This record gives sequence, C-alpha cells and structure tokens, in this order.
Amino acid sequence: MASQVPPYTQSSLVLCKHTDNLYYEAKIIKAYQNKQGEWVYKLHYSGWNSRYDENIKHSDTPSRFMAHTPDNIEMTKVLLIL
Repeated sequence: MASQVPPYTQSSLVLCKHTDNLYYEAKIIKAYQNKQGEWVYKLHYSGWNSRYDENIKHSDTPSRFMAHTPDNIEMTKVLLIL
C-alpha cells in the first residue's frame, strides 16, 4: 500500500530541472497519488506563467529535483549566466 504522506509536501520549495536542463525555483502546489499509487507533484515555477506548471512523478524527482538550499540556489544562478 502506498504511503499516505508524500515525500514532498504542498508548499515545499525545490529547484527543478526544466526542459532547457537548467534548474529553477519551483513550489509544489499539489501532491497526489496517480492510479498506480505513485506520488505526483504539480509544481509552479516561481515568476513564470502558470502555463509552464508541470506534473512530475516521484520516480522522476532524482533527476529533476535538487534541494532548495542557499548553496544550490547560488550554483543555479551561476549556471544561468554561463
């Protein structure tokens, strides 16, 4: 049986890799379980139009999510200007 508590919760901030392979600050606006019982996170990229909101399966988070820490935020800023 799947866990009733998602590993990432609503309102959590993460750094998420977008299609351009760069990380951007994003907020989880919803966490739900799909029909297979896997957690899915609907996230909104900070400062972006809602049309860019994404649904990301928990199984994809190791390659898409990075912890929202001061060091990681600084690293992503450096990557954006390279």
